[in-house]
Amino acid sequence: LVGSDIETVLDNGDPDNGAEEGQLTLQQSFNRTRRQALEHVTDQFEDLLAIDNETLDDIKEMEAVYEEARDDPLYQHLIAMANVHTAEEFGLDVPDNSYKRMASALRDDSWEDVEEENWYRSAQEMAADVRFFHWELEFPIAFYEQDGERKEDGGFDAVIGNPPYVRQEQLSQTKPYLSHTYETYHGMADLYVYFLENATNLLASHGESGLIVSNKFMQANYGTRLREYILSSTKIRKIIDFGELPVFPEASTFPAILLFKNSSGNQEIETAQIKSLSFNTLSNEVDRISYQIPIDSLDPDGWSLAKKEKVEIINKMQEMGVPLEEYVEEINYGIKTGYNRAFIIDSEMRSKLIQEHQTSEEIIKPLLKGDDVRRYHVRDRDRYLIFTRRGINIEDYPAIKDYLGDLRKQLEPKPDDYDSDEDGEWEGRKPGDYEWYEIQDAIDYWRAFENAKIIYPTIQKDPRFAIDTDGY
Repeated sequence: LVGSDIETVLDNGDPDNGAEEGQLTLQQSFNRTRRQALEHVTDQFEDLLAIDNETLDDIKEMEAVYEEARDDPLYQHLIAMANVHTAEEFGLDVPDNSYKRMASALRDDSWEDVEEENWYRSAQEMAADVRFFHWELEFPIAFYEQDGERKEDGGFDAVIGNPPYVRQEQLSQTKPYLSHTYETYHGMADLYVYFLENATNLLASHGESGLIVSNKFMQANYGTRLREYILSSTKIRKIIDFGELPVFPEASTFPAILLFKNSSGNQEIETAQIKSLSFNTLSNEVDRISYQIPIDSLDPDGWSLAKKEKVEIINKMQEMGVPLEEYVEEINYGIKTGYNRAFIIDSEMRSKLIQEHQTSEEIIKPLLKGDDVRRYHVRDRDRYLIFTRRGINIEDYPAIKDYLGDLRKQLEPKPDDYDSDEDGEWEGRKPGDYEWYEIQDAIDYWRAFENAKIIYPTIQKDPRFAIDTDGY
């Protein structure tokens, strides 16, 4: 997700874009250097294509050729230049003439002078830490002709993958970069959102991609830009939705497989909603239960995978009925702590805190997560919330204060004047008008949690509403 196009990097070293007459020789020299560098890299990797990829010996030979190509000094210099460019996007202070210096060093074989610069060393350290990846350099034969010219239809014929499930709270270091690099950026979006956009960018014209990702982007607010992007930039071939099924038993990921093509012209989309994992092969199961939905079902405000006849019923209900949000006085959100590890505990820790000081019981509340709310009932998972709401006097709860104090560094709100470039990544919570021991977001309606209420998860495959009379 994080890297640079080497042509952009080399263009930054261009002595003049729109050169004056007196600079033409220098301009021509630079262009020649750029072509020679890219031609050299593609030559190195072309040797891979000459090897039959059929036997173990072939694979070992390919590995050896690949490592030899990567060890090539010129190739390593181009990687280093791309690292400097990307590090600058992350906020590293790079001198204005750095790219010209590096381009000249390529041409004059004086790279040792560049390697002595502090900004250069800092960029390479950052590249290793953040794990920069420059697609055009890692796979040059997918993007460049053998003579170093950019392919008119460069890219991959196929992109497949299972992006990591990383919550947005863990992306603080990369969010500034993501915000100005990806059209689909949203401050609350999880990492997989950017993998979907990047997969599209890496495809050649009419190339195809298949990724298994969370299905939450189909309805969540943070997925609005992604939904618009997919609809405008791709032709969706198939959507396979697993709902809440435990495809990955170790995590609640709500997986779906999205197959799309780098072209346009959506009409109808093959869709399958998998109800059980008890099948022989996924392809046979999809063939058995799939159905077509019109592209109109995929509204940017939220995608519906319902069959046409169900959509017609829903539309009729919406026309004739009264929406729940108009029928009830208010619909409130749950609790956002900003750091669940500190505020969510089990019954054992609850008992320990109450034993240490009786007042702890006043602010330890039974807790449900969205997955605990089922149709007409709830599943108690032995979870409790330390509900230190805004304005609480923490001195009245000494056991709670001591417990949270062990995690104070992670709980502190980020100061408005904190400079991440100078002081490093902030280890605590987002900026806000709250104390380190308080729940992150203001919950002005907190008394309503004590009352009888209807509860439901924001993301649900089927209707899951329940009555809560236990003060969750």
